Order: sequence, then structure tokens, then C-alpha cells
Amino acid sequence: MDARQVPAPSWRRPSTDWRSDPPRGDVIVDVRNLHASFYTPDAEVKAVDDISFQAVRGRTLCIVGESGSGKSATARSLMQLIDYPGQISEGNILFSPGAGSAVQDIAAMEPTCEEIRAIRGRQISMIFQEPMSSLSPVHTIGNQISEVLEIHQGLKPRQTRERVIEELRRVGIPLPEERIDSYTFQLSGGMRQRAMIAMALIARPSLLIADEPTTALDVTTQAQILDLLAELKEQLGMSLIFITHDMGVVAEIADDVAVMRHGKIVEQGPVDQIFHDPQHDYTKQLLGSVQGGATSRNRRAKIERAAASPVVRERADPAITEVTERPLLSIRDLRMEFHTVAGGLFARRSKKKLEAVKGVSLDIAPGTTFGLVGESGCGKTTLGRCILRAYKPTSGQIFFDEAGREQVDLAALSERELKPYRARVRMVFQDPYGSLNPRMTVRQVVEEPLRMLDGVDSEERGERTAVMLERVGLKRSAMNRYPHAFSGGERQRIGMARALITDPSLVVADEAVSALDVSVRAQVLDLMAELQDQLSLTYLFISHDLSVVERICDDVAVMYFGDVVEQGAAEDVFERPQHPYTQALLSATPVTDPSARGTKGRLTYQP
Repeated sequence: MDARQVPAPSWRRPSTDWRSDPPRGDVIVDVRNLHASFYTPDAEVKAVDDISFQAVRGRTLCIVGESGSGKSATARSLMQLIDYPGQISEGNILFSPGAGSAVQDIAAMEPTCEEIRAIRGRQISMIFQEPMSSLSPVHTIGNQISEVLEIHQGLKPRQTRERVIEELRRVGIPLPEERIDSYTFQLSGGMRQRAMIAMALIARPSLLIADEPTTALDVTTQAQILDLLAELKEQLGMSLIFITHDMGVVAEIADDVAVMRHGKIVEQGPVDQIFHDPQHDYTKQLLGSVQGGATSRNRRAKIERAAASPVVRERADPAITEVTERPLLSIRDLRMEFHTVAGGLFARRSKKKLEAVKGVSLDIAPGTTFGLVGESGCGKTTLGRCILRAYKPTSGQIFFDEAGREQVDLAALSERELKPYRARVRMVFQDPYGSLNPRMTVRQVVEEPLRMLDGVDSEERGERTAVMLERVGLKRSAMNRYPHAFSGGERQRIGMARALITDPSLVVADEAVSALDVSVRAQVLDLMAELQDQLSLTYLFISHDLSVVERICDDVAVMYFGDVVEQGAAEDVFERPQHPYTQALLSATPVTDPSARGTKGRLTYQP
């Protein structure tokens, strides 16, 4: 077939005859030999390639795999929501909403027909991955949720307000009478996701599809959302299809699992079988990325080297309180305040003070990885940006003490005085897509920091860029390509090359692997550890993923609303947490073993 010719839409193409073999009574969705492709002028991209699976009524089916595996395309196919130029080309999606109800083939429906519009939102609902882009910024939360009732039940806006308030209360949004009139930008990430859940459930669907609903959430908010979905599933008698790449989440909630790769299902079965007796190599690889020991190979090597060092042994002796090794970075009583102005054009304006960082003090030893953990909004990123001097702290000191150089207080330097230190303290950003300029080639992106250094000409910049790209695992030929031509993991390697090109001593990694798939995440973490040994790097690793922090960090500080509530060696903090908030954080971390589900008590912290 000529790839430039888009084939006839799927609803006009003959489908297989399924009536001789209808789905069983306990199956709510029976997917048979489903194909979905995106047709571009250059090629046909098979997003879903001949997959078959069943979702059993009242159970949770998790579809897992990495980015690009076809998970989201499968989820959108179930509601005929594949974006143009994609479409279902073959196969059946047999939907049976309840006992005795007629079986409908969703794959044979036109995406805009009345039949599928009656199903969407009423019988099948979907929670999308990013609520900020899925919710309207110009309508209140209440108006958007009310619309579902107006479309499917014909209710007037005034009739729906109490229903919406009750639904917001059900999903755990505080003060729902006030929040119903809020806009999306006025809600936190967790609250926006709860609003999306309320919108999906307001019409009481038979099947709920959740597409990566917890990926961008911190560990405690994620735990709350997972608990909420499990509770609502039981209360409302729903079936759930949960799309994710997080095997810890799968172990927490799944009854059945389907593993996808390159548009195909490579393995499926009950959750215990998938975790304890995986058959496919790719499933084993996914599980190996998250079920490794808490201490990585690289961190074990550092611990062994530290045990042989008299200085470190002296520091490790609890009888000795004096630190004999000078830290690379010492933060003392650091504070960062933001001032906002409230009030309209004609109303009286008032200033509000937000204390994002409240008197934080900590030390980071050279050559180590220091983890900074906490929920969204606790001040982690603000602290990191103060260290980089992207923000000028309100008060406090940031002592930077490199071996062989004079100690300086970064907090006290002017912008002009900071220039040489911009090369010594660098950052790897969270988003490998948004942090790279799409209009610049990889060479331009990576060599840009070198332009602020004196005496580095174009030829030397090019050579140093090529060498650094090879060091992070990319080829020299990548220099002349643009960021869009690379995967998420490759883009993060480009971001690391840009951070390391100036030969820094300290690298601030702000959620540097949170947007990556589990196997890619493991590769990037191994690369960071390897580069740390090769280049004598020190990392400040900011993350809300406690499993990653436990795996790679030497020391850890736990932040809560601007304060550091606990800090110490990683082993001590994770194995013997002292502060109730740290204990609550650890209790919310998923256990990657379905047989241990429910054995770990969930703690909450009330300050």
C-alpha cells in the first residue's frame, strides 16, 4: 500500500464476524486482533499491531510498557479517540456494559457518530495523563464537570451543582463548595487529578480507563489517588483499565497485566504470574529495572571505597562528632521568600509573603550524591535554584568550597561575580522535551555554555561537544541533528552533556529521571554514576521518587513545606526514619511485589 494514501476509515471496512463467538458474560471488553495506525505522507506507523486481550468485569487490568509501546493508543482506541491522522484499521472492540445488554463493536463505529458519543463519558470514561492540558483553563472545574451531566442526563446547570459538589467531596477535594468555582490554575496537581476523576465518574460509567494518572504526582499524592480509585471501584462496581509504566503501581493495584512493546502484547496474565514467573525477556527486563537491590552497584562500590578511607571511617565513628572532611557545599540558614500582590484592578491590593525555604542548613560532601526529597510544593526546586543562583536568596549563606580554590558565599555574589561559578555549578532539568530548544541543533544546545568561557574558540567548542556526547553514550553524528529526532532518554543524555560540558564540580539534578520509563531511567542512573566516578562529580539529586533516591544517594534530606525535617545517611533515613513525615513518605512508596500488597501500613502525617 502506498503510505501516502490514507485508507478508507475503519468504520467503512469489513470487520471479522464475532457473533458466532460472543464475549463471555463476565467480560466487559473483548479486544480481538486490533490494529491502529497513524498515516503520514512518509509512512504508516503501526501504533497497535494485532493485539488481543480481555478486561473482566469488576477487575483491574494494567497495561504496561515504555513510551511508544502503544499503551495510550490502545486506551484511546477503546473510545474511538485516536487523534488524526491515526485510526483503527482492523479488529474488534466488543463492549458489553452490563449483564443482558447488547454487545457493541466500538471498532466498527464512526468516531463522531451518535452511538460512540452515547458511550463516551456515560458507559466508558477516561482519566487523561496530564490534567492541565486536558482541562479547560477558561472554565471553572464545576462547569466542566457539569457538562457531562448536561450531555448524558439532560440536566440543567442549576440541577447539577449539588451533584458536582457531592462528587468533588467523594474524591477528597476539601471545601468543595468553594472549589467548584475554581479554575485549573488555582488547584495543585493532585487536586486537578482529583477533579479529572470526579469528571470521569460523575455519570457512573461501567468502565474507567486511567492513562498514566499518577505519573507526574509525588509519592503521597500518588498513594492517595490509587487508594481513591480502589475505593471508588469497589463502591461503584466499576471495571478499571490502568495504563502505566510504573511496575510498583502495577504491583499495588492490578488483578491482571498485559505487557506491551512496539505495539504488540508480548505477555499477559494474572499479576502474580507476571511478577513471580515472567516468561518474556522484556517483562523480565522491566521487573529487573525496579526490583534490584536498594543499593546500586555503583553506590556499593563507593561504600567499599569509603570503608577503606581513614578519614571517612573517622567520620562514621559515632563517638567522633567533628567532620574532618570539608564539604563542597555548605548551606546555612537559607531562606527564600516570594511576595505576591492580591486584589483586582479597582480593589485594594495587599501583599502576601510566601516562605518557600525556611532556614535550611545542610552539607554536601565532594564526590557524593545528596538526595533532596519531599512532596510537590515543599521547596525542593526552589532550594536547588537558590544554589544555582537562579534565585537570589532572601537571607542565609551558600558556601562553595572546591579543593584548591578559595571558599566563596554564592548567596552574596553579584551577577558579574557569579559568572565564573556558572560553569562550576550546573543543572540537569526535569523535562527532556521542554528543556531543549527545538530550533537549535544538538551541537548548539550542548556547546552554548562554553560561549561564556573566555578563550574557547569554535573549533575547540565543537571538539569538546563531540567528546562529551560520546561520553554520555551518543554518537558524534548526533551533533547536527535537532532534539525532536531523539527519544526521551536520548534527550536527557543531551541535557546531561550540556550540564557537564563546562567541567563542573556540582550538578543539581532536578527530577532528572522522573519523566523517563523504568528501563531508560535505569540506564540514565547508571550513566550518572559512571560519570560521577570518571569526572569526580558531586550531585544534588532532587526527586519525589523515594525508590530512586534510596538506590543511588549517599545522604538524604527530607523537606516539608520549606523545612528540612530529617537528614542523614541514606541507610539511616530509609531503614530507621525518625520524623513522622519521613515515616509517612516511606509508607506511601509502592512495594514491587503483589504478594505483599496490603502488608505495609499506610501512615499519614498531621503537623
